[in-house]
Parts: sequence; C-alpha cells; structure tokens
Amino acid sequence: MRAADAGLAQLVEQRFCKPKVAGSIPATGTTSLFADARGGLGNLWKTDTNWPLPGDRPYYASRSARKSPRDTPSITSPALFVTTSAAAALVAASAALVTTVIVVPVWAMFVGWVAFDSRGHSAREGLASLLCLAIGIAISLVASVGLGMLRPIFGSAAESIIVLVVTLLVVSLRAVPRLNNIIGYFLGLIGVFASHAEPGFELFAELGTAGALGGVAGWLTRTSQGWIARRWAMPAKNGSRS
Repeated sequence: MRAADAGLAQLVEQRFCKPKVAGSIPATGTTSLFADARGGLGNLWKTDTNWPLPGDRPYYASRSARKSPRDTPSITSPALFVTTSAAAALVAASAALVTTVIVVPVWAMFVGWVAFDSRGHSAREGLASLLCLAIGIAISLVASVGLGMLRPIFGSAAESIIVLVVTLLVVSLRAVPRLNNIIGYFLGLIGVFASHAEPGFELFAELGTAGALGGVAGWLTRTSQGWIARRWAMPAKNGSRS
C-alpha cells in the first residue's frame, strides 16, 4: 500500500504542480499563447518587448523580428545605452509636437506606441497591432452606445452586462490569425473610456490618428536604435571601441 500511495502522490504532483497556467491576458516578456497564421491555438510564441539594457545578450523580439535586418544588437556600452535612450526620447518629443499640430491627445499617441511595442517590431507586425487597436476602439464605441441604451433598463447592472459581452468578444479574438493581439484590443477599449468624449466617428478618427502616429513613433524608435547600435558595433569589431 505504501508503494501504491507513493506512486499516486508522484502522479498527483506531476499533474498539478508541473503545468504553468497563464493569466487571462498574456503578459509581455513571457511565453504567451497565441494563434499563428494557420489558426492553431496550441503554438507557443516567445514575445519579449523589454528594451535592451547594457550588457544584454543579442535582443530579439519574436520569430519574425529575428529575421529582420533591424534587430537591435547587444548593448554593452553605457554610452550606447544613453545614446539609444536619447534617440527614443527625441522621437517621443517629435511625435508629441505633431500631436499639438494635428490636435490629437498626446496620451492617445502613446497608446498607439504601446500597442506597437506589445508584439514584434517589424512593419507588418506593427500594422497588425495597430489594426487590433483600431478594432478595439470601434468595439468600445459600440459598447458605449449599447451602455446608454441598456442603462435605463438595467440601471447600474448595465455596465456589468456590457463588460461581460465585450470581454468575451475581445478574448475570443485571440483565435483570429495575425489579428490576435489581445493587448492591442484592450488598449483600444481603454482609449475610448479614458477620453470621456461622446462616442462617434469623430472620436474614432481622433484616437485612430493618434494611435497610428504612436505606432510610427515606435517603429522609428526601434529602427533608429538598431541603426545606432549597428553603427556603434562596426568599429568595435575592429578593436577601436570597447
């Protein structure tokens, strides 16, 4: 009986202690469950959106970004770290200036930047992330209209009903090939509710424009950082810079 109990205990330990259960929203920088282009939900993709730090190993964001010529090389010099950080700050300041010219909220620009940075950093992946953001904005606008219609009937419970329906829809979209960036969808939802503006096409255009600007800023940041790091590494290979 003791041998049987020991074997049973090992089976229970292997079954319940070994599996790793992810949260409801996959966290960046960890192994996340996404559907690939074939629509399968059993593929594990590595997504790492942490920015490179001094002494990091070669930086890669995803399988597709791994093949991109704009991959950010390893940063081993504090001076290079400061330079690439300054490049990001310069792009952010320039994008903020553009928001004042075209009259869109600067915070919405950063929402688009975060959406771009939530997945791989190639232009194609960035466009997919921004499209997820736009769809999230549209869903939130429809939800706002629905909330106004249900509130006179259900009172305060209307918000719970809308949240249930919207969350079920957004989380289900993870099964859509390519357009499975849940973070992008939720950023769109957050953008609409954070604006406290009247839902409509004007709000969609405003948030969409600001988000697209943020996506371009994110791409420019990654591209400029990669260019600086590669230029920095060229003389280092010849022994002229450590």
